[in-house]
Order: sequence, then structure tokens, then C-alpha cells
Amino acid sequence: MIYLPIGFQNRIKRLQNFIYKIILIFVYSIAIFHPVAEAKDTSVLKLIAPKTLTDSGIVSVLIERFEKQNPSVRVELTTTGALNVMEQAKQGKFDFILSHYPTGEKLFITDGSALHYAEIMYNYFAIIGPQNNDLDFSNVKNLKDVLQQLSEHNSDFFLPNPRSGTFQKVQSLASHYNIKLDWPYLVNTHSDVKQTLQQTDDMEGFTFADMGSYLNLKNRFESGMVPIYRDDVIMQNHIMAIVVNPKQYPQVNVAPANLFWTFLIDDNTQQFIAQFGQDKYGVQLFTPVAHLDNAVIAERSQTILTLQKHKLIIKLFQLYC
Repeated sequence: MIYLPIGFQNRIKRLQNFIYKIILIFVYSIAIFHPVAEAKDTSVLKLIAPKTLTDSGIVSVLIERFEKQNPSVRVELTTTGALNVMEQAKQGKFDFILSHYPTGEKLFITDGSALHYAEIMYNYFAIIGPQNNDLDFSNVKNLKDVLQQLSEHNSDFFLPNPRSGTFQKVQSLASHYNIKLDWPYLVNTHSDVKQTLQQTDDMEGFTFADMGSYLNLKNRFESGMVPIYRDDVIMQNHIMAIVVNPKQYPQVNVAPANLFWTFLIDDNTQQFIAQFGQDKYGVQLFTPVAHLDNAVIAERSQTILTLQKHKLIIKLFQLYC
């Protein structure tokens, strides 16, 4: 039997420990920085999103960019009303959710159905109506003043399906101001925002819609509808991205869902969101905010910490070898 000096034995043990840690870091790094390896060659990502968001045009463009960067993944998009989005997600039919219905999102997250979630962007709702109308909005101070005028003058006011996020938003705002949405010429179209905008244009009335949908569809309108009241903080339309938790729904295809999550919160995608529509409409349609979300901040901090540990272990390995 060969006996080695104690100092040399300790050095070998330290070297073995470093090698073991390097292997662990290498495996962990692959899991974090190479999520493509998780996806199958023909992965399908089942995505559901509200029609208000898809009518703005941004969802289809984001999908196109994502599929170009990840050719092994194909996105199947389902679009419906905001309440239906969350209800169908609860049935485990989808891998990824885009939503603008805070009440439903909170319930989904609270019961553990979300693996990852973050607000990724927002835009604004607005009161849309004919440029030439009999009302005087020049001195309005807030949305309450606008809604009161519409109510007091019994104006034609068209609202989309009650199961839409847009209807839920205007209803909550009206309730906040103690205004009842029940005057005789208030009409619920029981349609999506796109068709509601068209009916509003046909009748030269007023409506409540997000600026993204309005600008994307405005060339179809003949009455010259314009935003009557807009850019109020209380009228922000917050867009949440959610990866469905496979522990709650084993059928979820989590690999492509995680890929899409990484894609959406990436700085390059966030910059693209900020620029979306500016060349066509001359205004910014969406404001990216993923970098402000606590969950994203924590995730990025963990990634940075892992990188630092990886670099440190490499330096120590080089030192002892």
C-alpha cells in the first residue's frame, strides 16, 4: 500500500470536491441557459390570449418572432374573452396564458396553478367617439367627468361582451366613480372589441376600447372616430404572462412554455414591444415592464449569482490544478 503525505492527500480531496462542484454547476447551467434542449423536436405550445390583445396585432407578431428563433416549436393560438381565457386555463387545456383580467389572474396564481408569472407590458384604454359631437369634453378632469356627460346626455355608448376584459375594466372604473352603466342608450353588443368598435362607428356613438385595438382597426372606420379621453393612469391595461404549473396540470407541455416565458421577458423582446406600431401609427402602443416585476428581478438575480459561482469555481480549479 502506498502512503501519501497528509498535505498531498488533502490537496487531492480538495481537488475532487472542486471537480464535483464544477460538474454540478455545469449541469445546472445547461438547465438554465440552454432551455431549448428541453423542447422536443416537434414541440407544440398551446397559448391562449384575450381577443382585445390579439386585435391589437402584437400577439401574432410576437409568435412569429418566437417561432423564428425557436424553429422546433409551433404555437397554437386560441383567442377568446378574458373571463373565458382564465376558465379554460383552469381546465388545463393550455400551456401558456396571456391575460388582462386581474381578478382571474390572482385566483389562478393564488391556488398554485402558475409556475411563472409576470406583467410584461401595458397599454391604455380610451373613450372613443366621433370627432364632431354635441358634447363638450374640453374641461373634463378625469374619466368620471366623461362618463357623467355620456350618462347625462343619454349618449349612444357601446360596450363589448360582459365576459371581456374590456367590459370588466370599464365596469370597475364606473363602480369606482359610483356611476351606473344603465342609461337607455347604453348598448351591450355581446360582441368582441373589434365588432363593438365597428358598431360604434356605424352608429357614430361612443365606446370604451384599448388604444392598440383602436389604432390597428381605425382604417376601417368611416365616421372619423378619435380618442375623446385617454392616457389616464387609472385606465391602464395590464398584460400578464403566465406559465401553467405542470404540478397542477401534468398534461402541460412545460418545455416550450418556459421557452416562450424566457423569450417574452428577454430585453430584446421587451425593446421590440416598446417599438411595436411606432413606425405605422407614430405612437408607442405598449410599454414593456417585465424588468420591473419582482419575480423577473429575482429570476435574473439568481441567474447572475449562478454565473458568478460558475466563474469562481473555474478560477479555483485553475488555481489548484
